[in-house]
Amino acid sequence: RVDADERIKQYRTGNLSVQVKSKTTGNPITGATVTVNMTKHSFLFGSMMDGKYFTEDPTASGPYFTNFRNLFNYAVDEDGYDWQAFDNNGTNLAQAHQLINYITKNLSYTMRGHVTVWPRCNAYGLPQNICNMIEENNTTGALEATQQHILQESKYWGRTFDEVDVINEISYCHEMQDVSSPQSQAKTLASWLHDSAVANPSTGRRINDIQVFSSVFDNGNNPYYHELLPAVNSHGPAPDGRPLMTGFGAESHFGAAVPSVASVLQTLEWFEEQAKAEDGFSLAITEYDVLTTDQDLYGDWTRDFLTLAFASPAVDRFLMWGFDDGTHWLGSAPLFYKDWSPKPGYFHWKELVYNKWWTNDIAVTNGSGLATFHPFLGEHRVTVSCAQCTAPTVVEVTVNKTGTNIVVMVDD
Repeated sequence: RVDADERIKQYRTGNLSVQVKSKTTGNPITGATVTVNMTKHSFLFGSMMDGKYFTEDPTASGPYFTNFRNLFNYAVDEDGYDWQAFDNNGTNLAQAHQLINYITKNLSYTMRGHVTVWPRCNAYGLPQNICNMIEENNTTGALEATQQHILQESKYWGRTFDEVDVINEISYCHEMQDVSSPQSQAKTLASWLHDSAVANPSTGRRINDIQVFSSVFDNGNNPYYHELLPAVNSHGPAPDGRPLMTGFGAESHFGAAVPSVASVLQTLEWFEEQAKAEDGFSLAITEYDVLTTDQDLYGDWTRDFLTLAFASPAVDRFLMWGFDDGTHWLGSAPLFYKDWSPKPGYFHWKELVYNKWWTNDIAVTNGSGLATFHPFLGEHRVTVSCAQCTAPTVVEVTVNKTGTNIVVMVDD
């Protein structure tokens, strides 16, 4: 964890300098007190949400929405974006719009979309008419219909989301792809990503998949991803000039036998190399949870895996696939039991995200009227007070990696 703390300091904090001057004379003010209080992370800490819970809580005042507001700054809708929901234009789509409106308008959070194409013929995958084409060996027709769907849905949502899982779980779902080699499958995947970019160039594009960190591939050298992902982007760039696949989503559904820290580090290092090679490429943790009844293990792994992700420069967001047992798809969520009592993971999440990785700092200006800080990247409220000041001066500022310098003029 010492190494992780050093990497977090290197990659997740920036420099902030605050110069305090008199409005009356323009001279620097020595001895002014400057406080810096974080209000929002730039790193995205999120969860899957479902609009159907507005039915029982239309004012969003119950524990489901209240805990979301208090613990996260990012979200993904569970199934309103799915192909079947989109085609049916029914309850799921209507609930998705309600959820999106609440999160993006009421809370001013960003969201991601999930999922445009899930190439499987069961559950929430492909619509039945597409599966019928595949069963009839009309793969060409299925591919043409898929292209039209991608273009239509991508255009429909426009700039609603900052990114979208264009393709889901291609490690085992490949009803329409030629999987005789990574290169052959990459051609189809690249075409889907290209279509998404044509229809909506402002939105990020990911392939989202399972078993990236699982025990099945815990040596960190899985040739499947190592060959396929670069092969996909070799067909780029996209029309917007970015990589076809602007990032990869690692679902991160774990069983009770969680992988070793060393193996996770190996996998993260591989993605860090990809991020260096492809400008704008990143890794997202998209669906974190652990299927276990051992809550101490669950809490410890939430702490450790979250720390590993936050310490990696390749990772730009971390989402849970639900956070309470009562709404979780398997009844095994990271933070709350069904009765909303907190699990060990809740305390680890709060301690890390809103204490250890949260800036509340204070300094006094030097002879040049300058105070310097090294806060976490994100939005901060800067408050300046001094003996001769008529009132405190408050300034909102965003701290980024390149460094932020502000001048605060105070009434004195």
